[in-house]
Amino acid sequence: MRFGSRSYLNLLTTVTFLWFKLREQRTALGLAWSFLNPLITTSVLFFLFKDRMGLAGEKSIVMYILVGIVVWNFFSISTYACAPLLLNRAALVRHAVFPKEVIIIAQASVFMIQHLSEIGIVLLFALVSHVGISWHLIALPLVMLPLFFLALGISFLLSCLNVYARDTEYIWNVLMRIGFFLVPIFYTPGEISFPARCVVYANPLTYLIAFYRDIILYHRFPGVVSFLLLLGISVVTAWGSYVVFKRHEHTLVENA
Repeated sequence: MRFGSRSYLNLLTTVTFLWFKLREQRTALGLAWSFLNPLITTSVLFFLFKDRMGLAGEKSIVMYILVGIVVWNFFSISTYACAPLLLNRAALVRHAVFPKEVIIIAQASVFMIQHLSEIGIVLLFALVSHVGISWHLIALPLVMLPLFFLALGISFLLSCLNVYARDTEYIWNVLMRIGFFLVPIFYTPGEISFPARCVVYANPLTYLIAFYRDIILYHRFPGVVSFLLLLGISVVTAWGSYVVFKRHEHTLVENA
């Protein structure tokens, strides 16, 4: 089955929507949980940091935090879920003949569908608040591309590593807990010390969150050069990780 062929895309679409339905059926709240999770986190951070971390100048502190949470949630949850995927689906990986990367892409796509629903809630909040919405939203799907490709690339690498070192998913979970504080979700980068600011600005998610805020909060397009640069980095990351995954595919099947 050739990558990008009609049968390949049909398989990917079928698996994606099947897993999405199963995911929602296995939770008591279903799709509503994807709304409640960022809203609860945003509420806690708002009450803790509304008068700190340089947010006083923002026209909507709640929206500032909410946008950051939604972007971060997609990256952290999708990569963490993909890390043990080959082991969790070991029977399928070993006994079914199909391109194994479909599993990773489908799982990342499931969380992208959830991300779209969360963005819908964000836009609803923007619409009923004084933030409002603008025609700049036409650029939002473009901004989602580097986010998806970056998460997909990391997911390919983590799924490979976890087959050989099965504590990879736990290490990644710890790193994500630390990483939450290294992206400007509930603070502005200008309010932190210089060494920490360098770490924040070295994180691609800092710029992705800023792109989302540009469109949703500030009603402007992100900088073209910075967007194209980040898109290029994310595509290279995804493609390079895909090549590594395919190179080790037979070994991964044997060890899953």
